[in-house]
Amino acid sequence: MGDNSNDLCETLALQLAEVEMLASMYANDGELAMDDPTAVPDIQSFIDGNSEYSQLHSRIRFTLKLHVGDASKNELEVTCNLSHEYPRTVPDIFLRCTQLSRIEHQRLCEKLALYIAELDRDEICLGSIMQWLQEHTEDHIKVSQTEVAHHKPTNTQQPRTENIFCRMWIYSHHIYNKVKRKDILEYAHDLQLTGFCVPGKPGMVVIEGLNQNVEDFWQRIRRMTWKRIVMKEKQDQEIADGKTVDDYRKFEGFEEKWFEPRQVKGRRGAHMDRGMLFQYLDEHGFGYIFPIYFEVSGKQADDPVSD
Repeated sequence: MGDNSNDLCETLALQLAEVEMLASMYANDGELAMDDPTAVPDIQSFIDGNSEYSQLHSRIRFTLKLHVGDASKNELEVTCNLSHEYPRTVPDIFLRCTQLSRIEHQRLCEKLALYIAELDRDEICLGSIMQWLQEHTEDHIKVSQTEVAHHKPTNTQQPRTENIFCRMWIYSHHIYNKVKRKDILEYAHDLQLTGFCVPGKPGMVVIEGLNQNVEDFWQRIRRMTWKRIVMKEKQDQEIADGKTVDDYRKFEGFEEKWFEPRQVKGRRGAHMDRGMLFQYLDEHGFGYIFPIYFEVSGKQADDPVSD
């Protein structure tokens, strides 16, 4: 890889140094949890020249629990997902906080995105991001608490998003990348979503679960680099009294499904066998989705780029 290999070693070395710094800053039990404990030694092995880049499938991904404000109960979970090119690329940051309303969560995420965009590239920034979150999250929690205190339900009240079951159908030009496929599986597991992912060309992702978790999943994967990714269909249903989200699921767990002829299964460039896909959908009561899914119309993610 020549100079590119040296550049990559530099960025990865910065990542390891930053993770070590954060681990020393947030050293209490349960504060910082690595998603894949083998990522650090795998990356270190590559930096030391003991493995090839083609063997490096691990990436740094961790969750940090921040206590914000004076109240120790105000806990913000910050999930950081780093590409191998970080800090030359921006980190993927995902926030979860039970004390934030949906609107205030969105506002905090938007402000954070603007803050990150203003930071200098080529410099590590996770420490600065954590400090910014500790300084700004409490204000949004207070607004959320005020909203609850003054909330007056009416007959015209819209269903709360946590009481909405959602199923989303996502189309991609193709899904081959092993890291993307691993992330899709992990995101679905983290967010307690069921459904399936179809690698190959075209690619397909179907997810179902609580509305907020489904939306979180969509926001996460649309930020990856794609040639084209489109939300084809979104189905919402209010969860009835006495029911749970599990009563509305049509799939058990989340897994990869292959719909390719046996002789070409897994071969890059091979096209999906749409007949096999239709049969699978029809067995689950979704045969009607097939023509919707393969039409041009759909909600496309912003600014898709080549994979």
